[in-house]
Amino acid sequence: MSRITLLGVVLAFVASACVVADNGDDKTNDEGGSSSGSGSSGSGSSGNVAPKLGGWHYTGVTVVSNTCNPNINQGEAGNFGIEQGTATSFRILPNVGTAPFTCTLSKGAFTCPNRVSFVQDNRPSIDAVVTIHVTADGTFSDATHGTGSQDGTIDCVGTACSALGPLPCTFRQDFAIRAL
Repeated sequence: MSRITLLGVVLAFVASACVVADNGDDKTNDEGGSSSGSGSSGSGSSGNVAPKLGGWHYTGVTVVSNTCNPNINQGEAGNFGIEQGTATSFRILPNVGTAPFTCTLSKGAFTCPNRVSFVQDNRPSIDAVVTIHVTADGTFSDATHGTGSQDGTIDCVGTACSALGPLPCTFRQDFAIRAL
């Protein structure tokens, strides 16, 4: 694998880290309430808000900061699924080659500490071990709408890492989600 191929693989993975797949499940969770979302304004309450189970759509709203190569973190839109919801957590089914992950939930506020946790060891063909970690947090304004932000860190160890740009680097992007 060439240095350019390595860069393309990493950039494609990171740029698509926001895109997740619709699982086709249309079950609902009808807990009501309202709350203000991260990165948005509004008058919320402290009521319990849980997301509808089933298909959702993600849209990157604003890149807040980015010290990474400009080709990283494009904020592509896409669909994803929410399953296994309870009063304190829910599980996301992504469609970007990463494993499903669980988010905690409290009164509509959510935290996803392991949105993406990925290590790609390209040795011995290329001297580069790339580590990507992304977290997400936000708030559901109701059972079908939410806002939040993703924070990512990318690091690399090895002599071929310079092809990826200045590392380690970080990015933060606000997003909006809605049930399908």
